[in-house]
Amino acid sequence: MVVDDTIARGHIHRYHAESSYASAHALNSDPMGIFFRESKKLGRNGRVNVSSGGVGGSYKLGPARITQKANGQQMIRIQTGIPGLNFTKIFGKKRR
Repeated sequence: MVVDDTIARGHIHRYHAESSYASAHALNSDPMGIFFRESKKLGRNGRVNVSSGGVGGSYKLGPARITQKANGQQMIRIQTGIPGLNFTKIFGKKRR
């Protein structure tokens, strides 16, 4: 096993080259595909998303974002004011 200790910004990071390689290939066992995604703003708070899975949209109201996903589900995401911490609730069943 190859171990590489690297110092970056005062922290020591340890990389296991062989185990990382094996786990990356285990996770990506499916063949590579081509995906399409495009997002356009509508006005100040709206957004339309077009992807290979369909069309969706979202609208921001204060700290909340209401989303209609391309798979038919609706989602509400509320920012808590703490970076990286959100409340998310998904409604509806997937069409696909």
